[in-house]
Formats: sequence, C-alpha cells, structure tokens
Amino acid sequence: MPKSKNSRKAFLRLLLLCSASVFLLFLSAMYCGTTLAMGIDLKHLEGQWQGEWRPYEKKYQHNVGSLPVTFVVTDKLELSGNIGGTSFLSHKTENQEKQFLVYAKLSKPIAFAPDAPKDHLIIIMTKIDQDQLVADVHFKSRFGFDFSMHPGELKARKAK
Repeated sequence: MPKSKNSRKAFLRLLLLCSASVFLLFLSAMYCGTTLAMGIDLKHLEGQWQGEWRPYEKKYQHNVGSLPVTFVVTDKLELSGNIGGTSFLSHKTENQEKQFLVYAKLSKPIAFAPDAPKDHLIIIMTKIDQDQLVADVHFKSRFGFDFSMHPGELKARKAK
C-alpha cells in the first residue's frame, strides 16, 4: 500500500476500477455461456434438405468451389444423401450439448488433391431452425484426427 495520501487514493481507485472490470467480465461471460449453452433443437431436423458446402481453405475455393448437398434425415436421426456427386450414409450420430454430429462414409472418395482422397465425412450441426441448417463439414481420410482434412461450411434449407 502506498505511503502518501494521494497515492493511496489513486491506488484505491485503481483497485475499485479493476474489481468492477472483473465483475463486468464475469457477468458477460455468464450471459454468453447461457446463450451458447442452449444447444440445438432436433425436432425440426427430420425431412429432406438441400444446400451447398463451401471450403474454408482459400486454395480449394477456386479449384473445387462449392459442392451441392442433398440429404434426408429419418425420424431416428439417420442421414443419407449426396455431396458433390458422391453418396453418403450416416455411420453414427451423436447429440452433444451444443451440436449434433454425424459420422458418415462416402461411397467413393472425393479428391481435393491427387494424393489425398477423402472418403469420410463429419457433419457438425451447430444451428437448426425450422427450415434452415448451418453446419461445419469435414472431409477426412478417417474418423479420427486427420492433419489433411478439408473443413467447410454447409448451409442448407429444408426442401418443400
């Protein structure tokens, strides 16, 4: 604690300001945590969907571009569909707190580069409204960790 009276006042003001900042940071973190932890509502997922996948990687945005996606979700949350001319069928689905994961195997590999064909697909659904869906989709060579995976964004609408 500073010895002079003015220094003590300045120190106490700084201490109060820091405490208030930490408290506001705590409140904002609690608010963000509660809004993000709401999860996704799977009751609107059943049905036919169509959309497109766009790669996050710049080098594939030009030579691959976007891939058309169509899929059907059953009442048991099983998926089957087509992405970029290759069909897929869900191998496993997993409902987590903030996302819905789909592990699927492609009927034939998609080659982003000649030396690295990808025949596994992981769909990470992060937002589902009544007729719109947003997900991250990863093309991989296996379901486990893959250094050379190709992530992208899927935006789809429910077919009417």
